[in-house]
Amino acid sequence: HVIGAIVKEALVPQGADVLGRFSTGEPAVTCAQYGKGKAILIGSYVGLPYHRQRFDGNGEFIASLVEWGARIPRPQVLGSRKIRVDALFAPKGQVMLIVQSLEPIAAAASVQLPWDKLDRMVEQFSGETLHLEQVGGGTLARIELAPREVKVYRA
Repeated sequence: HVIGAIVKEALVPQGADVLGRFSTGEPAVTCAQYGKGKAILIGSYVGLPYHRQRFDGNGEFIASLVEWGARIPRPQVLGSRKIRVDALFAPKGQVMLIVQSLEPIAAAASVQLPWDKLDRMVEQFSGETLHLEQVGGGTLARIELAPREVKVYRA
């Protein structure tokens, strides 16, 4: 279930695949090949309800479109803790991991990372070492965060 905001624009596919429809049946999300990539068009502002009201369904929807369309593996938080994880990659193989607790209480979670051959990362500001464990083609990080805390790790 995804909630839109401000506009509701029924899309005209013109060769694009319809990925989703409004509750009234009109095309709401389309995907077309564009050069070597894909262009996904959404007929409403779905990021706004996620940003303003933390409507998780919208955030999961947007992330799933990126993962499906680009086939880019992304970090996965294991368990039920609400933790945001962003992974940044530089051309020379540098990696940065940004984790943010969205919980009002302390949170501990395991995060499955989409890369291998890393055994540790260092927190940018505190110098804390994050030890990584190699697990079946990926890497597992065990992270502990204070309420609403953000940590930035570099490898």
